[in-house]
Amino acid sequence: MVKEEYLSQIPNNPQLADTNPSDFFLKYIVKLLHDLSLFVEPDIKLGQINITHSYAAGHELMQKIIGIPSAFTGIDGDVEVLIRFAEKYSHVEITQYDAVAKDAIVDFMNLHNGLFVVDLSKEDAIELSLEPPIHEDVDFELALGNVATIPVRFTFGELLFYLVELD
Repeated sequence: MVKEEYLSQIPNNPQLADTNPSDFFLKYIVKLLHDLSLFVEPDIKLGQINITHSYAAGHELMQKIIGIPSAFTGIDGDVEVLIRFAEKYSHVEITQYDAVAKDAIVDFMNLHNGLFVVDLSKEDAIELSLEPPIHEDVDFELALGNVATIPVRFTFGELLFYLVELD
């Protein structure tokens, strides 16, 4: 696929082309939307994607993609929405933001990132690997270059996914 085809699959973001996004970035977003619809909830809405130089997260739920290119990916949001996300994804009753909820959230991230790197390997002959996901309940700030924040609205609330390309 060419860049224009990927851009056409990312709704509500006509300004995205002006940022000259990488193919890696566009493919990541398209795959994220697909995987969220498939594994969590089909009725999702993408908000306005923002590119910034830093992001202060309330929860350290992230994973690093290793290779060229490499990146950090993560999920952040209100605790109640994170609980519902974990419950929807895992199909297990989860009522509190505990180790089970965090494990389910990073399990989704690991699944999505794994499928993403396999797709890149098949399509572009890029070899990437994943570090184990991190799920610490601490505030932290990403300031590693361009941080893309990707807001996704579900029927149960909104979460912010982020991608930081390192190379």
